[in-house]
Amino acid sequence: MGAYYYTTNPKLILTTTIEKSFETLNNILNNQNALSKIDKPFALTGNINLKLEENNNSINLEQFDFNYEIEVDKTKEYLSFLLGINEEEKNILNLKLFQLEQKQFLISEKLFDGILDITDNNNTENFSILKKKTLDIENSKIMLQKFKNILLETIDEKYIAREKTDLLIQNEKIKTTKVSYLLDEENQEKTIEKMKEKILNDDEFLEILSEIKNTDQEDIEKMIQDYQFNYKNDIEIAIYTEGLKQNVIQYSIIENNQNLITYSNYHEKTLNINNEITLKFEDWTKEHIEIEYHILKEDITGNIDIKLNENIEQDKKENLVLTLKKKNLSIRMNLNNQLQIKEEIKIPDTTNAKPYQSLTEQELNEFMLKLEDILKIILYSFTKNSI
Repeated sequence: MGAYYYTTNPKLILTTTIEKSFETLNNILNNQNALSKIDKPFALTGNINLKLEENNNSINLEQFDFNYEIEVDKTKEYLSFLLGINEEEKNILNLKLFQLEQKQFLISEKLFDGILDITDNNNTENFSILKKKTLDIENSKIMLQKFKNILLETIDEKYIAREKTDLLIQNEKIKTTKVSYLLDEENQEKTIEKMKEKILNDDEFLEILSEIKNTDQEDIEKMIQDYQFNYKNDIEIAIYTEGLKQNVIQYSIIENNQNLITYSNYHEKTLNINNEITLKFEDWTKEHIEIEYHILKEDITGNIDIKLNENIEQDKKENLVLTLKKKNLSIRMNLNNQLQIKEEIKIPDTTNAKPYQSLTEQELNEFMLKLEDILKIILYSFTKNSI
């Protein structure tokens, strides 16, 4: 009897759905934070290949190797980004931007000699984002948990409905139970006021929000107090279940009887956004993600295929293939990533770095001429390889 109550009670179905949604968001934040948790030096390297076709004319860029490398050594406060372009093993351009102890530098043997000091003393943020990003993600996870609890506490059973209804999925009519929560103008206003009250009484929430927004806590409190929610349209959150066990097969957010967002996992996983964008999830595991997409308004179709190894302690490899088709245009991009944990990273010696403000007019002109030559080489190769 208890299990039946759990699977058929409308409020429990609604709150369980909210719990699972926030759990998914939390997992996304954890994945975003994975690199920030590595204490040893590490390098993220990769390359990109492109192929374009338009009106049966092919521009094959596969002879180009667009490569990049990101290196991080937290102990030495070192962060670098290298971009390279090679054509059939011949280097066309290498550009390396790096930060060392709150100063920024630029290296490019193809454009200028030595190392340029490009530090902007007026920029208090600099490139010191690594530690801040870690802190922001951890704070966001705390806020997410608190926001979920606040949201659950604002649910008013008066606005929960349950009804039997037929649902059409993939041209198949399915008998379902629909559990819905109505956010009409009255409930929207009540919900917002309850949330404002609970947030204003939570010092930790306010403190974290103040830190993330880089704003005084008093200003944050005033902003929340003054916030007015002026959305007048009715919003309905609908959950469709099937069978005696009430398995959830579809979620919808509905505005004025029109579906804004619909996610279905009946036989296949699909997401529809405002009847303009559709995503079909062919596969979604820790090792492989494959998504077909269709942007109806622009008549764009394509595929996203990602293969990855989630073991962060070993050399982590990822592969992304993205295709896009629109009328006579076709684009294919192949991206490979590899994460390597290292004992040490070689850091450039910046002792003789030259401040960019001291560049002479002649040096600037030489820089521009070299850049023009590189662009000419790339454009010539594009033309040469067009069929």
